[in-house]
Amino acid sequence: MRVKRDFWEAKRVMVTGHTGFMGGWLAVMLHEMGTKVWGYALDPPTTPSFFETVGLTRLLEGEVRADIRDRATLVQEMCARTPEIVFHLAAQPLVGEAFPSQVKPRPSFGSAGSRFGGSMRRWRGRSVGTAPCWPATIC
Repeated sequence: MRVKRDFWEAKRVMVTGHTGFMGGWLAVMLHEMGTKVWGYALDPPTTPSFFETVGLTRLLEGEVRADIRDRATLVQEMCARTPEIVFHLAAQPLVGEAFPSQVKPRPSFGSAGSRFGGSMRRWRGRSVGTAPCWPATIC
């Protein structure tokens, strides 16, 4: 598969989970193609982290540290930033978080994904990555 760099150049892209390993790598690759990347995630999950090691903050157009399950903040930030494309990579790490969380259950990726989807239904843009594409109607 060949990536068309000219497609990505100057696009406004939101990456949820940009402080994680996969979201961080995606943000770096998009930045290298000239994409205007904006991140939405919790703090990096490990110390040291890929996010801190590569100095990802300096490559981003901006970022918000918030929980994807907070629909009001998510919608507000998406309307303010108007991304053209969204990659939804925010998720709970499966093994590392699963054992300590047994006493205090946390929502799974599926439930966070459905909350994300509810927000996406109100947004004008395209969603790619792990989340399906939702019709746009927000902002």
